[in-house]
Amino acid sequence: MQGSRTTEDSFLGLNLGNTGATSLSLRPSLAWQINDRFAMSASVEVPVYRDVNETGIAAGPSWQIGFSTSF
Repeated sequence: MQGSRTTEDSFLGLNLGNTGATSLSLRPSLAWQINDRFAMSASVEVPVYRDVNETGIAAGPSWQIGFSTSF
């Protein structure tokens, strides 16, 4: 579980609209040891709560796939 809260940005003392948000996400992940040298992992970050200021853009699910090797 991951959460974040950011406030509105400002420039020269003026608040900038469409900035700042509160969010809460879940990130389940899997890891596979393919053999002695190679491994693979995958995860998806799924937003479960979002509150964006004004009409800010909010992202949907985010996928990550990784490969690693040891030598």
